[in-house]
Amino acid sequence: MIFSGSVDAYAIAECRDLGCLGSSIVASTINAFSQSFILVEVRGTSWSFGRIIEELELFSDWHMKNRMKANLKKMRIEDRVKALQASQTDLTTGDVSSHVIALLLDRVNQVLCQKSDKDRQPKNCILLEYPSSRFEDQRNSLAIKGIYKSAGQCTAQSFLGEMLAELLKWTDTLHIIDYSIGENWMDVEGNLSYNYPPALAEWCNYLVSLNRIVHVTLHTSGGHRSMIQEKVNYLTSGSQVEFSVVKHERNRVPHHRFVYALGFLIDIDPGIDLFKDGRVRDISAKLGYDEKARLLI
Repeated sequence: MIFSGSVDAYAIAECRDLGCLGSSIVASTINAFSQSFILVEVRGTSWSFGRIIEELELFSDWHMKNRMKANLKKMRIEDRVKALQASQTDLTTGDVSSHVIALLLDRVNQVLCQKSDKDRQPKNCILLEYPSSRFEDQRNSLAIKGIYKSAGQCTAQSFLGEMLAELLKWTDTLHIIDYSIGENWMDVEGNLSYNYPPALAEWCNYLVSLNRIVHVTLHTSGGHRSMIQEKVNYLTSGSQVEFSVVKHERNRVPHHRFVYALGFLIDIDPGIDLFKDGRVRDISAKLGYDEKARLLI
């Protein structure tokens, strides 16, 4: 659902030299990145954010150029541009391009390079071919349709990994917005919900399994936040997960239940309560585009 990728500025120049066709390929690729990608750069190389912007400045179509630059700068504002550091040896010895590509291939989902790099690194995708690639077909389908699972189709842990693993490789901060859990943790007779506690435990188990620092904030309404806080404290005890439960004003965005990180809003239906007996219920997760919802964070 969320991917990481890198683009070689020389590959952008290669496309630009093809005129309108090449320009449309670059524009299409950057639009795809703005939807679903974390852009990973290697500073001091042609794979850096600055070098990419420099190459875009040379495009003749003013409107296309500025639209592409705006998309990339929005990604930077949302902290969706992440840097890897190549060693000084890699940057000064032998074939620098091969060293950088090898570094990227170890960390990211998609490396978009020049045609000349293809034979050396067959796992790469040539930028010229990316819009028609199978990877882009799958990415675009996920961006439009999201992930859907029928009841019992997979485990809770595998679903959370499919939805969050790549995102949490690049950030240690996650927001979960679910007005309902705080309202329905207990019924009016004081009975504990049969579904929310075990579902929340699946979320906590997944986050703890990452074995690193993760700052999680659960935004919910209702009067049971302190009880939920006690529960997550217990479930994450001894781990590096810091889990806070805070007040959410339901009337601001009454029906949204979603996950938010790095500018990505992922609608989750039916909220935290995605699981039963360790497996998924009939559920979906898809990229959301509601700007009002983003204002809650």
